[in-house]
Amino acid sequence: MAQDDATVLVSPPQVTPGEEGNRVIQDVTLATALASYTLRYDVIDLDGQPGRVGFAMWAPSIGYTPLGIIAPSGCLWYNQGFFIWTFDDLNIQSYRADMRVVRPGGADAVVEYVWDTPKAVARARFAMTAGSDKLLFLGSYEPKGDVRDVKLRLMSYLSLIHI
Repeated sequence: MAQDDATVLVSPPQVTPGEEGNRVIQDVTLATALASYTLRYDVIDLDGQPGRVGFAMWAPSIGYTPLGIIAPSGCLWYNQGFFIWTFDDLNIQSYRADMRVVRPGGADAVVEYVWDTPKAVARARFAMTAGSDKLLFLGSYEPKGDVRDVKLRLMSYLSLIHI
């Protein structure tokens, strides 16, 4: 097994004008020789509200972040958003995430999404290591003041295999 086969591929954002603002869809693929996963960030940048976003898909409207996993399957870790992260009563999902590549590849590949909210700066890192078929999720946050209640809820559908 290769010891340096992890990679990140960042697709150019797809931008479509709309009534509320520009809809922005950006895909990021993390891969090794054994597996690949494509993350999709899908938001509407709200006109006149810098740093705030709306949603074109239904899952973020019920609290999930607008960051999903669209491949290798649109289900399982849900393609419209698969986690809810709250700090007291503030949900990060309506704040714009900034994405950056932390490590482009080699022994591992890592991307990071950062939400800067009034309550906390939340970071979600996704990684793959060489020779592995696992997508790793690492979450961290820096509170900006008193935060009493932090919740992170992950959603996944069951995989059904028919033989």
